Amino acid sequence: EYYEIRLAKLTDIDDIMSFIRQQWSENHILGTNKSFFVYEHVIDNQVTFLIAKSKLDGLIYSILGYIPASHNKEHLDIWTGIWKTKEGAIPFLGIELMKRIQLMLGARTLAGVGDNPDTTVRLNRFFLNSYTAKMKQYYMLSESKEYEIADIKDRKFQKRFLVNKTNVVLIENQKQLISLYNFKKDVFNVPYKDEWYVARRYFNHPINKYRVYGLSRDDNVEALLVLRIQQYARSKALRVIDYIGKRELLSGLREFFDTQLKEYEYIDFYVLGFEDEYLKKAGFVLRDDKDNNIIPNYFYPFERRNIDIWVDSTNPNMLFVKGDGDQDRPNQIAEKSKEKNMSAIDKFQNDAKHISSTLNVSGRFSFQEEAMKLVVGDIVQKLKIKPTDELLDIGCNCGDLTIPLSFFGKNVTGIDGKSTIERMENRIQGISNITTISGDFMTINVEKKYDCILEIG
Repeated sequence: EYYEIRLAKLTDIDDIMSFIRQQWSENHILGTNKSFFVYEHVIDNQVTFLIAKSKLDGLIYSILGYIPASHNKEHLDIWTGIWKTKEGAIPFLGIELMKRIQLMLGARTLAGVGDNPDTTVRLNRFFLNSYTAKMKQYYMLSESKEYEIADIKDRKFQKRFLVNKTNVVLIENQKQLISLYNFKKDVFNVPYKDEWYVARRYFNHPINKYRVYGLSRDDNVEALLVLRIQQYARSKALRVIDYIGKRELLSGLREFFDTQLKEYEYIDFYVLGFEDEYLKKAGFVLRDDKDNNIIPNYFYPFERRNIDIWVDSTNPNMLFVKGDGDQDRPNQIAEKSKEKNMSAIDKFQNDAKHISSTLNVSGRFSFQEEAMKLVVGDIVQKLKIKPTDELLDIGCNCGDLTIPLSFFGKNVTGIDGKSTIERMENRIQGISNITTISGDFMTINVEKKYDCILEIG
């Protein structure tokens, strides 16, 4: 045997990250952000990767990441993650890792989410005899919002059904979760997700923010619903990331979702193995091949197109949702790297392209359009504004520059008189990274430190 195939150790992390940068992408978050790598792939001091190291040169030639759905070894289900073999390795080395991992971990079920239909799906079918399928994407539209993220050509709405209402409670921490939901009753569900998984995945995520809800028809919480807000520029969508427990309770959430849609332009749910009847009663419409509407899935970078998500499993009865495996993993490092190669005004135009024109963002008149492009770009270039910068705009007026600059920095604070700030606040509803202060800058005590300060007379 030319390779040592084994579970990775802590001392292998740097080599695995280097392999990902060289063989996958130099900007991949798992290759560039060690703290996130540790969060995602180190559990109880065990690195959740299977690796193949050459016995000749000691280098890694193939990797296979995995993510466990629980801490329960008796009912362990795992999803595979990043899977890559170096060019020049012996044929089918990657397949060998995939064949061994389930046995080495003693897993009940082995599954994958986000498979490439041209490669991974075919390999799993032919070599591993795995069940493969395409997830379904369901969505419901707001009746009152304009669609700036989605591209809606046909406003489809599900008819209403007479069903019992499901009660909803927001669960804010692991202690409350354990007190409300009995995970042990789910051990025969596939995948089995325990309290450890939910807490680690949704309460303790280092980047994404999730809302976990308990669902019930009486006093006992019998299901969990996990949602995440997806913001793009000035608009927001709501995404169903996970569902655990009694599926019938979803059908009674129409009123809850209607309330949510007052703030979001749509709600979407990627899922496979969930009863279509319950989804329809909840208000969801299936996006099928005949649907002309576009409900985006990629936001880092943003792509306004429909995406099919393929899955595989050793158990054809497995439930799949959007949050499984590494499918809801952020990819912000790659996004920022790409933006470094864009000019300031190109980036502004790219972020604001879903709005009718840049003037709608900046609040100027039509004859000022070309000049405003130059002003915004000039400010960003001269101040060398970075995505991590805190900006201060003194004398911000009604946000003519504050608003477009919010696309570039982490947060923008605008200071001006009370009446002017009130007018500005009416314009920035829904923009989460703009802060306002009313008053005279010369007399206000501003304690916060800023990376860039703008004052235009």
